[in-house]
Amino acid sequence: MVPRTGAPAPAPVAALVAAGRWREAEAACRRLGKADAIAAARQAAGLAQVMIARGLAAEAEALLRRAVRDHRRRPEPAVVLAHLLRTTGRSAEALEWQAWAAGRAGGDIGIRFNLAAMLGEAGRPRDALGVLRDILALDGDSLQAREGMAALHAALGELDAAIDARAEVARLRGSPGDWWDLGRLQLQLQRPEAADSLERAVAPDCADPGQWSALGRAQAIAGRSADALASHQRALALGRGAAEHRLALAGTLALLGDAGAARAAYAEIAADPALAAPSRAIAEYEHGALDLADGRADAAIERLRAAVALDSGNGALHLHLGQALLLAGNLRDGWPEFAHRFTAGIAAGGILAQPLPQAAWTGEDLRGRAIVVWGEQGIGDDILQASVLPELATRAARVLVHTDPRLVPVLARSLPDNVAVFPRGESFQPALLDSRIAFQCASGEAVRHLRPDWPAFPAAPGAYLAADPIRLAAARERYSALPGRRIGLAWRSKNLVNGRRKSCGLEYWDPILALPGHSFVCLQYGDVAEEIEAAYRRTGTRIHVDPEIDQMSDMEAFLAQIAALDGVVTISNATVHAAGALGVPTLLLLAASPLWTWFLGREDSPWYGSLRLIRQSVNGAWGDVIARAAAQLQDRQGWWDKSIARRAVP
Repeated sequence: MVPRTGAPAPAPVAALVAAGRWREAEAACRRLGKADAIAAARQAAGLAQVMIARGLAAEAEALLRRAVRDHRRRPEPAVVLAHLLRTTGRSAEALEWQAWAAGRAGGDIGIRFNLAAMLGEAGRPRDALGVLRDILALDGDSLQAREGMAALHAALGELDAAIDARAEVARLRGSPGDWWDLGRLQLQLQRPEAADSLERAVAPDCADPGQWSALGRAQAIAGRSADALASHQRALALGRGAAEHRLALAGTLALLGDAGAARAAYAEIAADPALAAPSRAIAEYEHGALDLADGRADAAIERLRAAVALDSGNGALHLHLGQALLLAGNLRDGWPEFAHRFTAGIAAGGILAQPLPQAAWTGEDLRGRAIVVWGEQGIGDDILQASVLPELATRAARVLVHTDPRLVPVLARSLPDNVAVFPRGESFQPALLDSRIAFQCASGEAVRHLRPDWPAFPAAPGAYLAADPIRLAAARERYSALPGRRIGLAWRSKNLVNGRRKSCGLEYWDPILALPGHSFVCLQYGDVAEEIEAAYRRTGTRIHVDPEIDQMSDMEAFLAQIAALDGVVTISNATVHAAGALGVPTLLLLAASPLWTWFLGREDSPWYGSLRLIRQSVNGAWGDVIARAAAQLQDRQGWWDKSIARRAVP
C-alpha cells in the first residue's frame, strides 16, 4: 500500500497531472514551495504517488530525490521514496530514507510505525523496539505500539517484557483476544495468573478445543486440578480426541503430579499408528522429559532419539536431545544436537541467531584474525561461557565480546588487552559490524569448539574474573564485624520455567542456619524480608542483608560482595556462576535432574574449580541435600575447610 502523505493538488497542479504533464506539475509544486514549503513537499509526494500508480516509477523516483533535496526539513517525499525503494527490492536504502523521514516527522507517529515495521523486517528487532518506545513517549495510550513491543519481545525470548506490554493492552482495552494473548504468554512461563487471563478469554460456550486445552494447562499450574481436568475433557470432546488434545491432557496430568497416568498417556500416543509422526514424536519427547526429571538420563536419551527419528526436521527435538546428551556427559554427540537451539524457536527454549555480517566460526585458525563473540542467553550463562574467553584471546589477534551490560566492567578488567567488551543493547555497535572482522559466533558455540571433549577442559580450572578492588575493600570493611566465617546464601531462581525445580525454599535451611561459628549474608535477589524474618524466628539466626547491594542493577557491587565472603552456599542461579568465576569456595545444591551444565554423577564442576556439587538423591527432596551441606560446613578436615584456608580471605 502506498503511504498517503499529500493533500489534494491545487487546481493548476491537478490539471497538469490529469494531462500527464509531469514536469510542469513538478515545476508548479516547486513554485508553490516559495510561498508554502509544507504544502509544496506534500504536493511533490502526492504527485509522485500518482506517477507510481500510472507505472512511471523511474520518473517518480527522480522527482522524489529532487524533492528530498529541495525540502530537507519535510518527511513526506522521503516516505514515498522509501516505499518505492522497498517495493523495488532496495530494502536497505529504503530503510535509510524511512529513518531520515522519521527524524523529521515531528508528532507524526504513522511514519515511525512504518520505520518500526521495516526495522523488524530487516532483522533489527531491538532498533524497532526503540522506535516503538519513542511512539509511546508521544502517545502514551497507543495500543498498537504496545502490541508491537509485545510481539518483538516475544520474538526475542524476552517473555517477561512481552507479558508486561500485553498486560497493559489488556488493561486498557480488555477484549477477549487481549486476555488470550496475555494468558498464552503467561502460560509459556508457567505463571499461575495465566488461568485468570485465559478464563476471561474463553467463553463458556467456546467451541475451540485449543482454547480449552490451554485453559486446562493454566488451571493445572494454578493448582486447580478439578477445573483443569474438566477443561481438558471439554477439549477432547470438541476436538474428537485429536492428538494435540491428548498430549495436552497428558502434560496436565504430569503437572498435577500423576506421573504414572501421564506416562501411560504418552506411551499410548507414541504407539498409535493412526497418528501423524510429529504427534508421536512429541509424545516420545514428553515421556523422555519425565524420565529426565527422575534422573534416568539413558532412558530419556533413548526416547529423545526415537522422537528425532519420527520428526527429524523439528529443531526443538534435536535441541532437547542435545541437552540430555550433554547432561549425561556425551559431548561428542551432544554438541551438534545442542546447536539446533538456533532453529528450535524461542518457545522451545531456542536462541535467536544474531544478524552479524561475518562468517560463523566453527573452530578455524584465528591467528592474525579478529572474532566477535556474542552472548546468547542470561547473565549466568554469559559468566560461564566467558570461561573460554582467556583461551580464545590467546588464539585470536582480537576478540570483541558482546555481553550483558552489567558484565562489561568486570570482563574489561579481567580479560587480556586484546579483548574489547561491548554492552548488549538495542542494536550492535558499528565496531561489531565491521566486515573486516573474520568471524563471529555465539558464546555457547565458542565453548563448543574450545571444549569439544573432556580432555579439552583445564585440569584445575581457576578464577577468571576479578572483583573491583575498591569495592572489594569496602565490602570487606562492612563485613569485618560479622563473627566467624562469613557465608553467602542464595536459595531461589527467578527462572519461572526451571526455577521451581532449582529453588530450595529458605524453610529448608534451618540446619545450616543453626551452625555455630558462622555468619550468613543474603545473596538472594528480590524481596525476601519476610522469609528472612521467619527464618530468624525459627532459628534465632539473623541473615545479614547488605543495603549497599542490588545485584539486579549493579553487578560490580554484587561481585565485590561475593569476593569479600569466605564461602557461598547456593542453588543453581547467577550467584553460583559469579562465585565460581571469582574462585570463591562454593557448595552448589542441585536438583536430581539439573541443567545440563552441571552434568550427572560428579561432585566437582569442570567449569569452576572452587565448586562442590551436592545433588538430590530423590527428585524434589531437599532435606538430605541441606543435611549434607551442613556436614561439609562443619567438617574441619574436609574440602570446604581446606579451600577456605587456602584462599585466606581476611
